[in-house]
Amino acid sequence: MLQITPELGTSQQALWDAQHAARGGEAGLEGDRLVDVPNDAAILLGELLQPGSVIAEIGSANGRDARHWAQQGHKVYAMDFSPVALGQLVEHAGRQGVADKISPIQFDANTGTLPDEVGEIDGFYARSALHVDDSTLMRLLASIDERLRPGGIVLIEGKTTDDPKIARSRTLGNGLAVDDHENGHVRRIWTHDSVAAISRAFGWTAINVDSKREEWLNTDASFLRFVANK
Repeated sequence: MLQITPELGTSQQALWDAQHAARGGEAGLEGDRLVDVPNDAAILLGELLQPGSVIAEIGSANGRDARHWAQQGHKVYAMDFSPVALGQLVEHAGRQGVADKISPIQFDANTGTLPDEVGEIDGFYARSALHVDDSTLMRLLASIDERLRPGGIVLIEGKTTDDPKIARSRTLGNGLAVDDHENGHVRRIWTHDSVAAISRAFGWTAINVDSKREEWLNTDASFLRFVANK
């Protein structure tokens, strides 16, 4: 079964650097009409949180979700392991006047624990970002649970077996699959059983577990959305 070695981690970072450079550049889709448009999952999280909340996000990319929350008055720890993505986030946050609300952090989820600079939080959010094996995921979620205040909200989205990119990938075990059609991109597979196990492990109450479909660059995508509170 696959474990994320330093060499594999380096290759994944290079892959995402290239994707963010293409997506977030002036000619890229997120650099054009989507650059300031939050995902609907991010809008939902903002509706569930109290004013002035503190959010930790893994996989912030250019920060279109983090910047949405910052505009609402929330503070955001915006984590991504791509320096290209974080550079875009800093640029756009400055343009929008919300840089003081966002703390960008270069972070690799494969460490299995939140960085020390992330303090107590009211919300945790990760959308198609937690591409880690089973044991690493549980250690990371334990670290999140330690910092999540009572009543805090968790919102995670990830690809399911119905997603075309997962369907074409090779299953590697430990909850992971590798996409040989996309330069060896490693993705986590999410199921109803896996999020139910997470709820039981941490005593979280599931608010919503639902399948979502969307179209990205003329390709269908299938996600499982997991919303819970502590």
